[in-house]
This record gives sequence, structure tokens and C-alpha cells, in this order.
Amino acid sequence: MRLERMNIQGFGAVRDKSLTIEAPVTVLYGPNEAGKSTVLYFIRAMLYGFPGKGSPAERGAPADEGIHGGELRFLDEEGVPWVIKRYSRSRETGSAAGKGDRLHIHKQIANGMVMELGQQELEQYALGGVSRDMFRQLFAISL
Repeated sequence: MRLERMNIQGFGAVRDKSLTIEAPVTVLYGPNEAGKSTVLYFIRAMLYGFPGKGSPAERGAPADEGIHGGELRFLDEEGVPWVIKRYSRSRETGSAAGKGDRLHIHKQIANGMVMELGQQELEQYALGGVSRDMFRQLFAISL
């Protein structure tokens, strides 16, 4: 999988930011509180879903009542474009009944047609069966 673009509508302190990734290796750096960890948590939340309320930093709920979520665009190992759009329902409804994610996963197929897939297909085909925990251990380098 090669990440090409992320659009963060609302995640933690980051709001309305887009980042295009053009290099084979990208390093995000900056001073403390610049949002580096927030971007990592955003990517993980887009791929695997929002963590529970027991992990508030990784959950990334905006402090205000804004939109919680965004979009990732990437190419799979065959160069096929995928788009993941994930938003928290609880922010939208303001009630416990609205908990969960609004998730749309699209994969472009032959003749420019688009196929909608679910979380299981994303993890199996685009992520090669890599679980959330394995992703954290392999790709989320930290202290």
C-alpha cells in the first residue's frame, strides 16, 4: 500500500488539513505539539476504526463539536486506487444511539468503475491481513 493523500476534516487539534505524499518515504517532523502523533493516530483510525473512549488521544475527537474524521487515498500493491472515508457518528447525532463509524471504502475496478467494500476486505486485500496491533508494531515507530 502506498499512501498518496490524506484529508483531515477533524482529528484532535488538526482541522481542515490536506497532505499529499509524493515520495516513497516520508518523514514528518516538527516541534512538540505540532501534530505528528495526531497524524499517525489519524492514519490508524482511518485504516482500523476509531479507538474507544478509553484512548482519548488516539481517538482524536475534536475539542469542539466539529466533524470527526476524514479521508485517505492510497494505491494497493497492484497500483489500484482506494479511498477510505471514515467519520464518527456520535459527533453528528450527539447521542449514545449514534455511536459507531460512518465508513465508505471504495476501490476502482476495470473500466473506471468503483466497488464499495467493507472493513474486512480492506484489511484482507489492501493491508495484507495486518492487524491494528501489528501495524502499530511495524509501522508506527515511536520512542
